[in-house]
Amino acid sequence: MYINKRLQNILEILTKTDYISTEEISKILGISKRTTYYDIVKLQDYLESKNINLNNIRSLGYYLGPIDKEEAKKLLRVSKEDYILSPKERYIKIIIDLLILKEKLTIEKLCDKLEVSRNTILGDIKYVRNYINKYNLELTSSSGYKIEGKVNNRRYLFLNLYNEYNYLFDEYEFLNEYNSIKSTIEKQENNILKHSSINYILMYLASFYKYYYNKNNDSNFLYKEDKEFFENNNSNKEAKILLEIIKKELKVDIHENEVYYIQTFLTKDKQIRELFLNEKLAQKYIGPIKMMVKEFEKISCISIDDYEKLSMNIFEHLMPTLFKVRYGIYYPNFIKDEVKEKYKPIYQFTKQVIKHIEEALGMFLNDDELAYIAMYFGGYTTKMGVEIKIPKIIIVCNSGMATSQLLKNQIEQLFDLIEINDVLSLSAFKQYDKAYDFAISTVDISEGNTKVIKVNPILTDLDKQNLISQISNTQSKFNLEQQLLKKIMSSVEKHTTINNKEKLKEEIKSILISAREKVENYKLTLSDILKEENISLNQSASDWKEAIQISAKSLKDLGRINDDYTKAMIKSIENLGPYIILAPNVAMPHARPEDGVNKLGISLTTFKEEIKFSQNERHKARLFITLAPKDKQSHLNALASLNQILSKKENIENIINATDKKVVLDIIKKHS
Repeated sequence: MYINKRLQNILEILTKTDYISTEEISKILGISKRTTYYDIVKLQDYLESKNINLNNIRSLGYYLGPIDKEEAKKLLRVSKEDYILSPKERYIKIIIDLLILKEKLTIEKLCDKLEVSRNTILGDIKYVRNYINKYNLELTSSSGYKIEGKVNNRRYLFLNLYNEYNYLFDEYEFLNEYNSIKSTIEKQENNILKHSSINYILMYLASFYKYYYNKNNDSNFLYKEDKEFFENNNSNKEAKILLEIIKKELKVDIHENEVYYIQTFLTKDKQIRELFLNEKLAQKYIGPIKMMVKEFEKISCISIDDYEKLSMNIFEHLMPTLFKVRYGIYYPNFIKDEVKEKYKPIYQFTKQVIKHIEEALGMFLNDDELAYIAMYFGGYTTKMGVEIKIPKIIIVCNSGMATSQLLKNQIEQLFDLIEINDVLSLSAFKQYDKAYDFAISTVDISEGNTKVIKVNPILTDLDKQNLISQISNTQSKFNLEQQLLKKIMSSVEKHTTINNKEKLKEEIKSILISAREKVENYKLTLSDILKEENISLNQSASDWKEAIQISAKSLKDLGRINDDYTKAMIKSIENLGPYIILAPNVAMPHARPEDGVNKLGISLTTFKEEIKFSQNERHKARLFITLAPKDKQSHLNALASLNQILSKKENIENIINATDKKVVLDIIKKHS
């Protein structure tokens, strides 16, 4: 069903205004109030068929809610004759046609129908396969394409497309059938219309039985263990009445088993919950739900004290879903976009842990149900006063927009939870005054900024490892500190009166962060600091200055030091002489923390030839241990281990002569 030009104009006005009266619409379009009124009634019927609510407040006028407004904009795009489907809309349209049309679809038919090339259709078919695979369905291609798989999985796919892409069903008109079914029900004495979602149910069933249903191969869907429950439920009588009305109005031959499918829509959630408890179905699903909550606690670093209660709350919500999804049935969640935005990290965590329920169910849960479960986790974290931190990132890149976008895409693929606020040039970054957690840069930033992570435009494995280490660890530590802060504040409030709660909270937070950083640094062993990526063997250098630059390179690449620190090490030797020679053939270049150290680091470099610092025979080395201390104490534990290694001549010789980093790592591990 398509709307005419005048109705399109009214709908466009509604998408661009908050409230508008009949009088205002008639003035804008130059038509009478009476005509406007009748047009709005037609438009309301059309929008209702698309699950869009056009509301009216007498004193203000007609309006569309935020979500309905977005859906209406989609309808407007499609209702225009010159509208071109997006690539995603095109392959969704192919799936809809594959489900609805009784004939097999060939590439040639799809080319004609969608007015695109053969290569475009072949590309779309790949996306079709990936999309339906989530539903455990396959696309076969014997003399034309066809979707194969279990009946309930196909029904689940059809309902999902109906809920998500209703505006693409326009050419399959079923509004008249819906009206006739509803009109017939109204003339009879029954309770069918009292169901809270009856308009949605009737609209969907009219579409399903008119276009999708096939009696010969689409009625083997019933789980035998549920038959007794259905037949003893009071919704059975209503479902039989509705089935007969649908058969008569649509003139479709429908199998008697379909009464149970219709009944699944009509059965009350309370009755399904009673079934779960009486039939001990709870035992099958409560375990996976508890595992889900436990894993959520683990990956989010949120301590869940009353985890049994939270698990049972989620289970109680999920009982009707667990029952209905097996039959390919769910109701759309109209606030899922708001939930995904409000609880962005919670939603991502939920997406990671939902697999436990999906495995028990044997089907995946879509975004609508994910959002409901995320609401439970989100409500809990809000109640506990926990803030989930999403790292705020800026990208600094002087190589052009293409390189910047490439780096942005790589970082977004690396992290589920990350917020990239800006992509800046180096000059723009120097003027940047907004808050951020990390600046990921492809260029050197020599301001001693501890938040800067230097990477290559095409991320190497080392880059990825460094990014994950720094960003993920920061997020986890923040969330753990939030829990500890909450417990300390709760304890203080029990035993004293707080004059300024917010100031106390900030001071405790500052103490926790400072204590955590010190404890972390003091616990670090030489193995923790001196990793494989900081070891370089058999290097070549023309003089001692180049040797120091080479020995400092890995620390700089990992963002632990900047260029100023390398310059400071060279300047110190120029001013003080080769004081860095610790033992025969061993040098330890270093400078002060304030000279450009971002984070504690140690690198180990060996050279093929002796590096001479002067004409004195004692002032030469082949082994460089470059130290980047963050303060006066944090490196002492690692340095003690290093002294043990260097106190033995054979250790020095084995490291200098090593051609495999594993030899060096084994020596380090042995003394850490």
